[in-house]
Order: sequence, then C-alpha cells, then structure tokens
Amino acid sequence: MSIEERFFAKVKITQTCHLWTGWLDKNGCGQIHTRGGHVRAPRMAWMIHNGEIPDGMLVCHTCDNPTCVNPEHLFLGTPKTNMEDRDNKSRQCQGGDHHKSKLTDEQVIRLKELRSYYMLKELAPQFGISVAQVSSICNGRSRKASFQRN
Repeated sequence: MSIEERFFAKVKITQTCHLWTGWLDKNGCGQIHTRGGHVRAPRMAWMIHNGEIPDGMLVCHTCDNPTCVNPEHLFLGTPKTNMEDRDNKSRQCQGGDHHKSKLTDEQVIRLKELRSYYMLKELAPQFGISVAQVSSICNGRSRKASFQRN
C-alpha cells in the first residue's frame, strides 16, 4: 500500500473535520509511521495535498482540532505565528489551570496579601514553594496574567 492509501484508510470524514483515527501522540495529534520514522498526521495531510513543507514551518489548524487532517483547515506558520494563533484564541492554560502550577489562583492571591506581613522565607514553607518562587510571584515575574489588579 502507498503512504497515501495507508493515510486515507485512517481518516474519517465528517461534515467539518477529517478526523485521524490512527495512533495519537500524548498531545492527541495523529501520527503515521513512514520509512523515515513517525510523521504527524496533519503534516502528512499537508504534504499529500500541497507538497513539501519549508524548513522551520509548522502545520497549524484553523479548527484547533489536533486530530483534524482536513487540508482546508490547515495552514503553514512559524512557531511564532502558531503561538500568536494560540494566544489569540485563548488556548493557553494559565495560572492555577496550568498542569505544572503548584498553587491555585486563590493561594496566589492569599500569598500576595500575606507578603505585607511576613518575610519571604516564612511564606515559602507555608505554601510549599521556594523563597525564589514566592519572590517571583510577589514581584510580578510569574503568574502575571491572572492577577492584574485594576
């Protein structure tokens, strides 16, 4: 079977998106195995329909569905344009919603309130974070977006 035949055998066409039904990576993006290794399914869809992808370019989705391989939903972009697209569509987790966040949004608010009364080295163990992290939060170097006061 050709790569195109193998590819289309794993695509379910719906009214909007063309959904990849094969193997998905940890981010939910389709993958197809080729002689050169694994290729993301949207990249393969782009190459099948449009040809080679220039170096440094990403295949991005207008539909924001990582399993979609509909060529009408795909566009080329740089890492910068992809991040701008993500930010414009508010797809980025922030604050306490981020999977690496150690504090909830409420804890950050409380930490900033307590900063006036306690030393950083006293606050750090109370919140289970380092003195450097307390300093970074209290001085606005991290968790900026969620906590800008009017």
